[in-house]
Amino acid sequence: MNKINVSTEPEDCLQLLDGAEAVEDEPSSLASCLRAFTITEVLSGPNTYECEKCCVPYNKQLRNGMKKRTVEAEKRYLIYEPPPVLTLHLKRFEQVIWESQLKW
Repeated sequence: MNKINVSTEPEDCLQLLDGAEAVEDEPSSLASCLRAFTITEVLSGPNTYECEKCCVPYNKQLRNGMKKRTVEAEKRYLIYEPPPVLTLHLKRFEQVIWESQLKW
């Protein structure tokens, strides 16, 4: 049986997630799932970001048919301070975005 370490200290949580990188061959564990969840994600291509400072003012002035302005960005989820009870919902799949090309 595997031992599970439990901590209520915020520093321990931050240490676990600091510099988190996904390791493809790493066995599945709660720590590896949290590391994968907190990896920095690059928003580019079809997933670019509509920045409130530089894109939204421009996009409000667009007329129909004009392309909205977006920018590349990075996104990362973090748990700064764990609550007394942290409820996790673990899913058994990975979301993959597929681009399909329709030919008429």
